Amino acid sequence: AGTLIRNLGLTNIDYTNTNTNRRTGGFIASCQNSCSSAQIINSYVHGTIDDSSGYIGGLIGQVATSSNGATIKDSFSDVAITNTSTRTGGIVGSNQGTLSIINTFNSGDITGNDSVGGLVGYSNSAFFEIDTSYNTGDIRNTRTSNSSVGGLVAEVHGSNANIHNSYNTGAISSARTGNQTSSTDGTGGIIGYFNAGTSSKIQYAYNAGSVTDGRINIGGIVGVLWNSTVDQVYNTGAISGPQDVGGIVGFNTSNGYVTNAYNTGQIGVSGVSASHVGGVVGRNDAYVQ
Repeated sequence: AGTLIRNLGLTNIDYTNTNTNRRTGGFIASCQNSCSSAQIINSYVHGTIDDSSGYIGGLIGQVATSSNGATIKDSFSDVAITNTSTRTGGIVGSNQGTLSIINTFNSGDITGNDSVGGLVGYSNSAFFEIDTSYNTGDIRNTRTSNSSVGGLVAEVHGSNANIHNSYNTGAISSARTGNQTSSTDGTGGIIGYFNAGTSSKIQYAYNAGSVTDGRINIGGIVGVLWNSTVDQVYNTGAISGPQDVGGIVGFNTSNGYVTNAYNTGQIGVSGVSASHVGGVVGRNDAYVQ
C-alpha cells in the first residue's frame, strides 16, 4: 500500500537487536506483504544501529519480495551501523523488490559481515536504480571467507539495474584472506559484484575512496563485472590487493563491458603470489573499449 514518510527526521536513535531473523531499519524494518509503493521523501535518520540479525539499513532494513517496492528521494542517513550478520546498507540492507534511490546519501560508517554497501547491501530484482546519490562513510566487511563489499552497493543481481551520476568517497575494506577463488564475490569502490544483465549499467560515476582487500576481485569501480556495462566512470582512490586488482574493474568476465573509463589511483600489490594487476582491469575475459 502507499506508505509515505515525508519531511521527517529522527535524531540520536539507538537500536540494538540480538535476535536472529529480525530486520532493522531507521524508518522501516521490512517493506513486505501489502507494502507495494513505500516512499521516503526529504527525510533523515541520525544515530546508531548495533545488530546481529542481518538485513539492516539506515532507512529501510529490507524490501522483501518482487511485489514490494520503495522510492527514497532527497533523504539521507547518518547512522553508524554494526551488523555481525549479512546484508547491511547505509540506506537499504536488502532489496528483492522494486527500489529507486534518488538524490540521497549516506554519511554513516557501516560495518557488516558480507554484502556490505554504502547505500545498499544486496539487490536482486527486476528494477533497481540509484541516481544522483553518494556515500561518504567508511564501509567495512569483516567476513574472512567469500563475501562482497561496495562503496554504493555490495551485490547487484537481477535485471534493469542502473547506477547513474553517483559516487563514493568513503574508504572500502574487506577482511577476506586465504585461498578463495570465487568469481561471484568482489570488492569495489562503487559495486562489489555486478551481474544484472545487458541492460544494466553504471554510468557517470566515480570513486575517490581507498579500496583494500586481502584476496581477489578488487576494483576502483567494480570488483566483478559480469554481463553488465561500466561507462563514463573514473577512479582516483588507491586500490590494494593480491589478485585480480584493477583501477576500474578487478575481474571483467562473461560479456562485461568497460568503456570510456580511466584511473589515476595508485595500484598497490600485496602478497608474494600477486597476479593479474592492471591500471584499468586486473583480469579481463570480456570487453574493454
